[in-house]
Amino acid sequence: MMNFSKTTLLSILLVIFFLAAGFFIYQWWQIKGELVKQIEQNENLKNQVAELQAEIDRLQKEVEELKTSQAIEDKTIEKKKAEVTITTDKAEYRQGEIVKITIQNNSDKPILGYGPKKPIFAEWGLKKFEDNKWVDIAVLFSGSEYCYPIISPERPICCEEKVKAFSKIVEEWNQKFCPSLKYEGKSILLEKGVYRLIFTYGFETTMIKVGLEPVLKDPKTIYSNELIIK
Repeated sequence: MMNFSKTTLLSILLVIFFLAAGFFIYQWWQIKGELVKQIEQNENLKNQVAELQAEIDRLQKEVEELKTSQAIEDKTIEKKKAEVTITTDKAEYRQGEIVKITIQNNSDKPILGYGPKKPIFAEWGLKKFEDNKWVDIAVLFSGSEYCYPIISPERPICCEEKVKAFSKIVEEWNQKFCPSLKYEGKSILLEKGVYRLIFTYGFETTMIKVGLEPVLKDPKTIYSNELIIK
């Protein structure tokens, strides 16, 4: 009887053990399933975040492209609005490198300027950026190896047609200049620095005094882009 009771008790304990083990195994599978599901959800969330970030990057790129396109369009419109422009072919040059200078006349009338036609740069000025301001450094572009004084510099010749209507001129300059109209000697090579060109023009002439040569009526002065000599 005692042996039967022990056997029965052992059986009961085994049943309880297996039931408990089954319950814990069931719970473990439940938890494992939830973890797997959570991991999958996290992976899906990561993918969604990555896709969202890619879309944001794409949109930002499109915005930057639109800004660039708009800036180019604005500059083009601004350039079209300007009746006369003076520009260089590049923004940076080595010292002594040829600079191509373009004067574009967008108006329906020829533009006039001071000085003889040759050298073409006689009426152009040059400024250098020094000490946070623009300083005049040249009154005569040369391009040649030697500078000769100009007679009566206080009375510039007026007025030559410089550029025809809706046309442009392109000249090359080797960065050599004469520092004054009365200077005689070897032309000077531009030093390293930041510069810009100046061009004064008009569309008509007027007489300020009988017996004197005419001058430009309502002259206008424009500036080129900045050019860097390295």
